[in-house]
Amino acid sequence: MVSSVALCEAADRLGLAALLRRNKGAEPLPKNSKTLADAVEAVIGAAWLDGGLAAAKKVFDYLGLVENSRFGELDGNPKSKLQHITQALTPPRTPAYRMIKVEGTSDKPIFTMEVVVEGVGRAEGVAGSIKDAETSAASNLLHSLSRHMSGD
Repeated sequence: MVSSVALCEAADRLGLAALLRRNKGAEPLPKNSKTLADAVEAVIGAAWLDGGLAAAKKVFDYLGLVENSRFGELDGNPKSKLQHITQALTPPRTPAYRMIKVEGTSDKPIFTMEVVVEGVGRAEGVAGSIKDAETSAASNLLHSLSRHMSGD
């Protein structure tokens, strides 16, 4: 619910870019700037530090970030979805990715990556880039967990 896209949209609605102190002569921040997303996260964090969870929730709701949940932002991003799920466990866990092997040629490598979540499971993914192979591994582990949860 707090993807960079959603945070940048909230910053834009609030006109936050105009409120940030920046170096003289700095280029205007693009609407999808990580700086804007970080600034919104900082506002939510400040509310939490100052007023606790209730205050942070009020800011979160005011910013309209709750509305993003209906879009299922994590659905298209297996790595984020896996991380979101595993951090909600007790105790929280972090997916660990490692390279299993590299095949193919130097101009067309094929990477095999593994993701392991302690006490949850492991899966492999294969693709032409490390990032895509990690995404594939996360997707495969999520699929395996989904089958396990449904009893298939």
